[in-house]
Amino acid sequence: MVSSVTGDPDDTELPRLTSDLLLRRSAAGEIL
Repeated sequence: MVSSVTGDPDDTELPRLTSDLLLRRSAAGEIL
């Protein structure tokens, strides 16, 4: 998570955030 020392942070943060959003979205959809 805090591996922004090497390479671009966005390169490793963006995919994680998108996947997290999708997971939360699906979870919310199941709950709702």
